[in-house]
Amino acid sequence: MFESIKKYIEKKKFYSKIFGKKFLDENGVLTIPEGVKIISHEMFLENLNIKKVICPKSLEIIGSRAFKRCENIEEVVFNDGLKLIGTKAFSGCSKLKEANLPESVTNINHGAFKFCIMLKKVHLPQNIKHLGKSAFFYCENLKEIVVPGSLENIGDLTFFHCELKKVTIEDGIKNIGKKAFYLDKIEELSLPNTLKSIGPVAFCGGHLQNLYIPEGTQNIGNYAFKNCHRLIAAYIPDSVEKIGKYAFQNNVNLRLVHMPERLKVMEEGLFDCCVKFKELIIPQNVEQIDKYAINVKAIDTIKFDGTPKNIDENAFKLLWLGKVVNRPKNFTLSKFEEHPEQKLMADEIDDSLEDEKEITTSQKSEKALT
Repeated sequence: MFESIKKYIEKKKFYSKIFGKKFLDENGVLTIPEGVKIISHEMFLENLNIKKVICPKSLEIIGSRAFKRCENIEEVVFNDGLKLIGTKAFSGCSKLKEANLPESVTNINHGAFKFCIMLKKVHLPQNIKHLGKSAFFYCENLKEIVVPGSLENIGDLTFFHCELKKVTIEDGIKNIGKKAFYLDKIEELSLPNTLKSIGPVAFCGGHLQNLYIPEGTQNIGNYAFKNCHRLIAAYIPDSVEKIGKYAFQNNVNLRLVHMPERLKVMEEGLFDCCVKFKELIIPQNVEQIDKYAINVKAIDTIKFDGTPKNIDENAFKLLWLGKVVNRPKNFTLSKFEEHPEQKLMADEIDDSLEDEKEITTSQKSEKALT
């Protein structure tokens, strides 16, 4: 099996060299000839002689892994007319600095620019319809992004560990996927008015000071804003019906939170290992408060607007509490517990590196354009 894999890779490199000799100049500039519509799967895989790629007007598809691990590519001149960038097409192009994608591009597939660690500037076209999982995974020099509203969904791990500081998500987008902005250092975040769901671990580790979630949002996933250590105030709109476990865990500077009126369950660890709240108002519709939901060192005031039916005996754990307004009979207080940090649940474990371990032995056809 390994022998056949080796022969396959050698064959690809052979064709890459033959094509390269004809269209690659002495400065490392690869000029794809006019008339070419498709750059095929793994055509230039691991070609270290290419420094710049110029795409012709005729080009419509850049195939999967076409330039994967071409580690000396610094620039790609994309053409207007390009429609699809395939799976991992530029993955591991570690010297690529900019991806100025033309407005004609509608599909950017899984991992297209994964591990482009020098990528500093990305322009996403206004008509884009599909942005695949891990598309810009670990582009650690990318500081700012505007995500067009032509997308309905931002996929899982799309901007994982990109060091983003400013993120603008335009109206039209409804769902933000699992770990979409995990470990980014976001200081400015603009969320769309069309937003419905924020996935698990989506903004975990961000540097936000103030969080405004727009009205119309319905669901916030587990650990979504965990470890946002600089967060001071969070507005969660009344439209939110579910906030997942440990969603705001370890937000040590969080002081003010507006809780949604539609919320019925305050799930496990919601405000676990926070430090001090000025005031926390438990909405009228809350029926259940799970363990560690309010595991906070100090709260000036807790106010109940309703009477929850079920309150776990470890739901409220504090070192200091000022006063309780409208205290229900089943309210109990125990000591703040600084327990070991909660691990991510099994369905949130990062599977993002799994496809980096495989070596493909047969060509995978690109999906039909939509």
